[in-house]
Amino acid sequence: MNVDNVLICLVGKSPQILTEALYFLEFKQRQEIQRIIIITTNDCRGSIEKTLSLKLKEFQGYYNLKKEWSVEYLSADDELYNKKSSSSLTKLIFDVVKSEKLRGNTLHCLISGGRKTMSVDLAIALSVFGGDADKMYHVVASEKFAASKKFYPESDEEANEIVFFEKPFIKLKFNPGKSGNLEVNDLIQTAQEELDSRIELPILEIYPNTRRISIGNKVVQMQPLPFAVYFFFAKKAGKFLRGGKSFSDKNLSEIWEIYCKYTPSQGHLQRAQSGLFEKGKLNFENLQKSISVIKKQITQALDNELMSDFYIISTLGSYADKKYGIKLSKNRIKIVK
Repeated sequence: MNVDNVLICLVGKSPQILTEALYFLEFKQRQEIQRIIIITTNDCRGSIEKTLSLKLKEFQGYYNLKKEWSVEYLSADDELYNKKSSSSLTKLIFDVVKSEKLRGNTLHCLISGGRKTMSVDLAIALSVFGGDADKMYHVVASEKFAASKKFYPESDEEANEIVFFEKPFIKLKFNPGKSGNLEVNDLIQTAQEELDSRIELPILEIYPNTRRISIGNKVVQMQPLPFAVYFFFAKKAGKFLRGGKSFSDKNLSEIWEIYCKYTPSQGHLQRAQSGLFEKGKLNFENLQKSISVIKKQITQALDNELMSDFYIISTLGSYADKKYGIKLSKNRIKIVK
């Protein structure tokens, strides 16, 4: 299978970044670029395609380049005010990177153009699917060169007015073949779970009868309510549940049952019935307070914020759509009777 060097370029109001980058890739780094994929917004595509088609030919002619690149223009709606975390532009960018990695191609990604959100999307997509040979670049022209309106340097002196550099990035090397038709958010979560599984984390041991947990050699003793909340989420580890009004009565009742089972003091139960619980269901506000207490206890015990993140009850999503759960895989949890 032939492997292509593919330049993926985000383009907005400064289309000259493409030819500036090509100059450095072709002449300074001696990269043999075979294909160019230009990603922009639907409203800009017409003018960008017209401008760059002309300027790429000028560039070839000026430097007497005998080669021709295969150039593809792609675009999607600019959903700047879309409240969804995943827009059609985001999907397009992820689909392009995924598709090229499925073909085994080497990617050279230029993040300088387009909207800032597009640059973030391309950087994340490359981190998820990228491998050792893939590169990320940024290009910046001086005010003097930008004022000239030129699309590429015509001398070494002008080339010195342009800064072109490689940006390092974390390469997760997620297999694009595993992603199927996942939405972008689900894809990122799946990649994160795979990354987490590569880390050897201490077993979480839960001792219900004494309301304590141990993580490695660290022990955390919990009060009845925080323990009931933690035990509930530990039994559902890896699964995140919607909070607020979406947190089901069944879940709240289950926490009450755990509370009753592992709270030996009758006084605790009476106080809980009169304050914390209403008709056998935990008030969600009190659940949130317990989650904060649990986070503080575990974080202090482990004294390692990165590791703590796997054991606390984490939140995902925006304020209106928060989900709660423990990131630790179920196979790392042991309940000791």
